[in-house]
Amino acid sequence: MLKKVLAGASVAAIMMGSAMAQNNDNSLIQSGTDNNATVSQTGSNNDSDINQGADAGGDLGGAVEAFADVTQNGNRNASVITQVDESTNDSTNTQPDADPEATVVQTGNDNTSEVSQSGVGNGSFNLVGNVEQNGNGNTSNITQNGQGPGFTGTMRANVTQADGATSTVDQSTVNGFAANQQATVNQTGASESTIIQFSDGPGAGQTGLGSNANVEQIGNGNTSLVEQIVNVNGTPSGDLDALISQTGNGGAVEVFQTVTGEGSMGILADVMQTGNGDVFVDQQMNGPAGANMTATVVQDGNSVANISQVFDQDSSNTFVASITQGGGNGNLATINQSDKTGNVGDSTVTATINQSGADNSGLIEQENRLHTASLIQDGNGNGATILQDRVNNTAEVTQTGNNNTSLVDQLASINSEAFVTQNGNGHDSTVTQTDGQQLANVMQNGNNNNSDVTQLGFGNTANITQN
Repeated sequence: MLKKVLAGASVAAIMMGSAMAQNNDNSLIQSGTDNNATVSQTGSNNDSDINQGADAGGDLGGAVEAFADVTQNGNRNASVITQVDESTNDSTNTQPDADPEATVVQTGNDNTSEVSQSGVGNGSFNLVGNVEQNGNGNTSNITQNGQGPGFTGTMRANVTQADGATSTVDQSTVNGFAANQQATVNQTGASESTIIQFSDGPGAGQTGLGSNANVEQIGNGNTSLVEQIVNVNGTPSGDLDALISQTGNGGAVEVFQTVTGEGSMGILADVMQTGNGDVFVDQQMNGPAGANMTATVVQDGNSVANISQVFDQDSSNTFVASITQGGGNGNLATINQSDKTGNVGDSTVTATINQSGADNSGLIEQENRLHTASLIQDGNGNGATILQDRVNNTAEVTQTGNNNTSLVDQLASINSEAFVTQNGNGHDSTVTQTDGQQLANVMQNGNNNNSDVTQLGFGNTANITQN
């Protein structure tokens, strides 16, 4: 059975009643302002298609203050909502309710939801998409696009899924004042989340706003990908924030964040995992203004974590990175922070790795400016390596128990310092600091000891204690 309604520009609301049988198709087209569409379907293999403001062979106008609500109960149902706002401005100028909003609630298995929202006029505001799915094998796709030239509103996508499901959120703003973007995904069960946020244009992200991705996943073999890209020209970009939490089982996280152009602001990636998993974070920034980059990872069990931060000169600024790993299994952690080539910017740079039991490793590499690094390991395979580069340096390595080794180099040094403390078992240590004010203290305790310190010109000093 097919129900199709073409609503004229003056229509304010249409309700499509409950369909109780199977294989129902509802198709609704609305234009003008203040449109509401409500669809409720019970059973399996039902389809709902709502089109508000999109061009379907005629001039349908803009989907200003359009609302679409779909509720489906059963298996293998499909919902498609398309909302296009072509207006030159929303009716209330800056109100959060003024532009398209879509809500989909699906209960059952193997359901699909597609929400597509566009603001293509000069002054569109607030694209809002909400999806809630309960059951196995469900899929949600939310696509939000603002095309300016004066787009200045907010994109918001909220997805909640229970049991094994897949979510994709794709938000993009181009031309004019590309807007800030917010995406939140909450998943329970063996789920997969992808968030892509892209802004391109003068003022992309706007001061203090930017792109925000928030993912929470609980249980089973979850994966999360967040990609945030902002290209700006002159106006501060706002921050890029990615906050990801995975609890239980074999999660995997990838975060890619890039800001380019004059007005680049801060980048933050914060990942917390409990259970098995690995994390890869890549942050890059290039712009004369420069700003902070921060990355934090906390893991528990069967870990791997890699952070790489690149400023690429100009007014590069305060790098920071931190990895904490925990209770056991394969551990490994890598922090690479950079900048140098030409040295217009650089800045404080800091890194910390903190590992606990099992196969440990480490490695911090940092290139130019004031540095500081630390590396604390606890038990089992151990490892470590801190290499920095010229200017202020400082490094600390603390190892306790089992197969220890360590290397601090500081890559030709300047103001130097290094402290290494090892306690039980295999030991080894090498500190090499060439020219600068150097200082090194190495203390090793019980078991196999060994040490090698080489410091060349300037301040020198080295203290070694072995037992």
